[in-house]
Amino acid sequence: MPSSSPPPTRMPRRFLWLALAVFLGLAALLMTPTLGDMGGDSAQYMSLAESLAEGGGYRDTHLPGRPVHAHFPPGLPLMLLPVVGIFGAQAWLAVKILLLIVAAAGLVVAFLYLEKRFGSWVALGSLALTMTSGSFLTTVVRIQSEMPYLLMGFLSLLLLENQRPRLALLASWLAFSFRLMGVASLLAWAMHGSVRSPQKSGALAPQADSPHGRRQAWSRRAVRQGLALLPLLLFWAYGWLWARGTWGYGQELLHATGGITGLPLHLAEGLGIQLLHLGRSIGDGVWASRWPWLQGVLVALILLGLARRLRGGLQAGESFFLLSLGLAVLAPRPLERYLVPLLPLAAAYALESLRALPELWLRLRPTTPRPSVRGWRHPGTILLLLLLAGHAEALILLYTVRRTSTVVGPPPLLAQEIPPVSVNHWEEGWIFGSPRRVKQIQRAYADFLMTLELCRTRLPENAVLIAAKPRLVSYLTSRPCLGLPAGEVDGARALIQLGATHLIVDGLFSSTRTALPGGGDRLGLEPIATVRSSACFLLAGAPE
Repeated sequence: MPSSSPPPTRMPRRFLWLALAVFLGLAALLMTPTLGDMGGDSAQYMSLAESLAEGGGYRDTHLPGRPVHAHFPPGLPLMLLPVVGIFGAQAWLAVKILLLIVAAAGLVVAFLYLEKRFGSWVALGSLALTMTSGSFLTTVVRIQSEMPYLLMGFLSLLLLENQRPRLALLASWLAFSFRLMGVASLLAWAMHGSVRSPQKSGALAPQADSPHGRRQAWSRRAVRQGLALLPLLLFWAYGWLWARGTWGYGQELLHATGGITGLPLHLAEGLGIQLLHLGRSIGDGVWASRWPWLQGVLVALILLGLARRLRGGLQAGESFFLLSLGLAVLAPRPLERYLVPLLPLAAAYALESLRALPELWLRLRPTTPRPSVRGWRHPGTILLLLLLAGHAEALILLYTVRRTSTVVGPPPLLAQEIPPVSVNHWEEGWIFGSPRRVKQIQRAYADFLMTLELCRTRLPENAVLIAAKPRLVSYLTSRPCLGLPAGEVDGARALIQLGATHLIVDGLFSSTRTALPGGGDRLGLEPIATVRSSACFLLAGAPE
């Protein structure tokens, strides 16, 4: 629905294109020729695209039997399909370039939407805060679904603002196809896009006001809302009927919370964590890390700006923001990247909140003439410059670590078998802290990656691995991989009964330490591939 705000003053477009050029340069400097992160989602997106390219269908290729996949909607694997089909299954750089183009388009669309709602300069300031945020830039260079969701979510909002509800519905469908959080876009359309403007014809007005006319209007709106939510219902039915692979989000959430009784505490903790994530993202600098109370101040500014907008009525943008935030809070793990597509709106709310200062001044001093502060002395400009200064300090540190060559070589006995690892090509290598601690962590990550390379070259084709990061391990070893049980493992036989033949001990992740407090040695296993802190064990009784 169109905003009730006064028409904003248009800004010269050269500032938008200059900002976009700066963003492309910043993101390009962070790109690496490797997969880039060890979270597992990137590996699974690439595996799904590879399965589609090979004609194997939408399947969990990392699991034995290749069951049908129903965790991620198929939008991103389908978008990656042409790139993987042309350049191969490990075309990481080509895929990242494609996602960078999508991110740039998303920022342009977000700017156009914010310009209509908040005015040109608030839109440009929000764009500057978003594109210089370390959280945003590191997400841009991941092979993940946040950037397509950013593009389609804001495109739906822009089309609704321009009163194009049918095209907005298509954009919302596409937002959902890229990310399950697209439910927020679908619900926002159902709340706002399914409402048609009243008939202008006076002859039709009595019919619309009659009981029969009201019933017809209600039924038509219900049909349109049902149509908006149809992709969600179809995906749920597809997963319920056919998927037997990766857990759905509902199963994952109940597992993380210990059941329905743990949901209230999970929601309360998730809300606090995600709100602080929002504040830290737009104030993404060393200052916010040094003084955590600053995150709380920025969160208060975001909420104040949001409340100021809500005073004029609930609009599609506010619905989209609140619903997306709610879904991020409900997620099994409150990860910061879930909120990255909301950063343009969050930054706009923070800058918008400072427009309330003159109103507050007038309430406190009603006889005082209204202050007129413009240019660089305006509170919004001062806040923007301070935040950008903090971003610059953090980016200098980030790029220094990223561009510093950190190569970890294999042990001397394995020097001819596996290559060294450039840890700064992986996001997990961009860590800060004491030099000694950073060096230990980087070496542990490199050891894990080198162990996976040994598994790829040494293990038989019919091997079935079990590890804490099954999707990543399977993708880098070309072997199926099961996930470690949640609790402590009761002997090697328990792993063999799951169908595993080899155990990966990474020396890194807390879930591995929980399942195997003493590592593979505690189970009485002999390693068949070891790289310092990481190892691969043959499970007793499994064929070599």
